[in-house]
Amino acid sequence: MKRIISAAAAVMMLLGTAALPLKTALPVGRIAAAAYSYQNYTYELLDDGTAEITGYNGSSEKAVTVPSAVDGRKVTSIGDYAFDDHDEIVSVTVPDTVTRIGSAAFNYCGSLSSIVIPSAVNDIGPDAFCGTPWLNSMRAKSPTVVINGMLVDGKTCQGSVTVPAGTKRILPHAFSASDVTSVTIPDSVTEIGEYAFNICGSLTDITLPDGLTVLGERAFFECHSLSSLRLPDSLRTVSEGLCEKCTSLSEVTLPKELTSIGDYAFIECESLKSMTIPKSVASIGEMSVGYFFSYDTFEYEKVSGFTVSCYAGSAAEAYAKEKGFASVVSSDPAPLTVEPGDVNGDGYIRMVDLTDLQRYVNGWDVKIVTAGADVNSDGEINMKDITDLQKLINSK
Repeated sequence: MKRIISAAAAVMMLLGTAALPLKTALPVGRIAAAAYSYQNYTYELLDDGTAEITGYNGSSEKAVTVPSAVDGRKVTSIGDYAFDDHDEIVSVTVPDTVTRIGSAAFNYCGSLSSIVIPSAVNDIGPDAFCGTPWLNSMRAKSPTVVINGMLVDGKTCQGSVTVPAGTKRILPHAFSASDVTSVTIPDSVTEIGEYAFNICGSLTDITLPDGLTVLGERAFFECHSLSSLRLPDSLRTVSEGLCEKCTSLSEVTLPKELTSIGDYAFIECESLKSMTIPKSVASIGEMSVGYFFSYDTFEYEKVSGFTVSCYAGSAAEAYAKEKGFASVVSSDPAPLTVEPGDVNGDGYIRMVDLTDLQRYVNGWDVKIVTAGADVNSDGEINMKDITDLQKLINSK
């Protein structure tokens, strides 16, 4: 299938996708309303009745203490660009009521060398501290800047990098345009944000943790040197544009219980000539795989010889037929034979099995293999199996 795009869109593709945060986006949970004023601050109300600081009007105060409340409203968020380009500020104290610091919140505060961030903060937007002496000093201590278990910045990293143990999340744009060549991520990490490794042109190898449950949109956008990728079985969704423009990518291993592949997930991966798609996949997005953009014709075209390996009656078979790709179609696989403790039936017993078992026992909609989840073989799946599986994993 060919798809003609506009000249404007073509120019954007030539230039690449911008990695800068946008000022126009309305954060989730914000009431669309005019800003209020309080002392040197402007703020808006969130839908839970708390306040988000959206701007700062001071011009001479060097030490700033963000208020914990404005007009009786608790301050829970510092908005995007709230303190942008205030060179007079030397230090900032964030109150323990705040849980979010927005994108570029302290962007290019050229004198900001000290900032107190409370443990309550559990979300920090891209480039929140870009261009500040504080960030430079943190990078000097370690090129992987971790705050409250969140890896906020790794843009100065080079070569082989191991994400610090105990890190829980890698935030959006964290390693964007860095010179990393290989990255090892510990099992403690469960979430990697959108554009996390955007335009890491030297990245050749990345080891993703077994317990990863969120891998954001375009996390590997334009990683031109990445040749293979194994997505852990804990993932259920391949996000939109995940490996868009990974031109060297030739091998991808998808999770066995994957349910969906987003739009353009592997578009413009010209080296990817085939893909095995599990039967569990129920939806495959627009031009997810098998397409590249021709700058000769300014059209999307099919990768020559692309082949889909799939199961009869699956969404993958339907995708191959609809798009006109060659396919290798198999019948249903033989029933799984699993060991007690192999909760997801992937042939291994590890932390992802414990996570899936805990979620299943707590009522989550998690696919399990009964024979593997009934660790003590008593005919029931309950807390005793969780305890026994923990002991089993610790003994390995």
